Amino acid sequence: MVNPFNPNFNIFTEVHGKNLRTLALAFFYSALDAHETGGENKGKIVRAVMEGHEGRAYEWCAGIATLCYIYAARLLEIPNPFAELGRLRWSSSAIYNFAKKKGWIVKKPLNGDLFLVQKIPPTKRVSHKHTAMVARVQSDSLITIEGNFKDKVAMNNRSYSGLTFIRVNKKR
Repeated sequence: MVNPFNPNFNIFTEVHGKNLRTLALAFFYSALDAHETGGENKGKIVRAVMEGHEGRAYEWCAGIATLCYIYAARLLEIPNPFAELGRLRWSSSAIYNFAKKKGWIVKKPLNGDLFLVQKIPPTKRVSHKHTAMVARVQSDSLITIEGNFKDKVAMNNRSYSGLTFIRVNKKR
């Protein structure tokens, strides 16, 4: 499989430990600096992760984070962990509900786990507005990799506050 984000980035030679989380994280790393072009939520990267769609309605953070897991699962020849969601995998709140049902919510993240940013102020029901991936866990903060962060795929430093962590395919 050729890396769809960056054909020059060979996932298998760049990854140490070939499991779902590390491969998904490697796919996300390979997309670093991919950016929107032509306006808000538009351009090649947006169309690539949103099945050809682009524009204001297509906030692509969840699209790229889940697509990295889909590509990793394909490489490992295991089922797509987000197949049941279909295009709802583009919604941070839908991902939360799905992960909760599957038992994937965890309190302590590992590298490669997804995270969701809770909407503030919190509503009566849990709602989320952004999806990304943990790149490196630190004692007091996280290094993250995020799509649709300042209009591109970029690294960020976040506190643990207001985040929900998801371990995809976690066994109950």
